[in-house]
Amino acid sequence: MSQTFPKGSLYEKGKKGEDNSWKLAIHVHFAMANQQRVHATVMEFKCLGGVRRLFGEQSLLEEVVMDYQDVGGRDAFRRLIPGHQNKNQSVGSAILHGFIDINIQVPMFFEQAVEGKVRHIKMMCFRDIMGKLYNKIGGRKYPVFLYCFRNFRGQYQIWFWDKSLEMREFTSVHLKVLAAYMWQMTRRWGWDTTCCRCLFKASLDSETAASTIN
Repeated sequence: MSQTFPKGSLYEKGKKGEDNSWKLAIHVHFAMANQQRVHATVMEFKCLGGVRRLFGEQSLLEEVVMDYQDVGGRDAFRRLIPGHQNKNQSVGSAILHGFIDINIQVPMFFEQAVEGKVRHIKMMCFRDIMGKLYNKIGGRKYPVFLYCFRNFRGQYQIWFWDKSLEMREFTSVHLKVLAAYMWQMTRRWGWDTTCCRCLFKASLDSETAASTIN
């Protein structure tokens, strides 16, 4: 993702410390013959809270039905896309094996225990860790993973940047051992070990969690 806004959108100032400018526009095309099915699916997904859960509190899911005979309307919609077009066309994807639920949250400590001092708790999940993983190219840090959700088989499928040789090499190595890599990164960041064990055991199947932690 890049620090940009979809064209025509309004800037929404959030809470102190939150950067709401990190937005990702995902455009999905479908055949008009499937319009009723798509509409029913979208409405059900929104009613079940899927939009908020998968993409965040400020995310929007809107259905845009284009009439290609309406040249003005078609061109107006297409003008919203170019700023994000390259992002959607420059990604790769992979299936994550051993991942059970990446949305489970556990309380996490980020401070060392000190007598007489209250330790602050923050709820964290696997998605939070994925969002912090980056690849350093030419002195700049690039976030690797864009989004992740279940496919029609119930497996987690993750999408990542696939724009350069360095990023392809990074993902080809780390996707094979993604859970272990995430565990090592939490250790490097100084996250509480006990809390991390609870998070990994809750988010992974038993075999993957055991091999990852050990």
